Amino acid sequence: MTVNDYMALHYTIVMKLDDDGDWICKILEFDGCVAHDDSVLKALRNLHEAQRMWIEATLEAGQEVPMPNEEI
Repeated sequence: MTVNDYMALHYTIVMKLDDDGDWICKILEFDGCVAHDDSVLKALRNLHEAQRMWIEATLEAGQEVPMPNEEI
């Protein structure tokens, strides 16, 4: 699969408003794939970018990219 193939899949995103008023977004299936910003839309855009970089780095390292969790 290519980076774009993985980007088209539906991964589990968790969003949380922190004590400082920033939105923290992360992809549960990708360890350490987190982004934040002062608006939820910006945080999700940042997460999308972080997701692409996470997938690229994982593939370049010869590791397996997890598939989305179908149980949620």
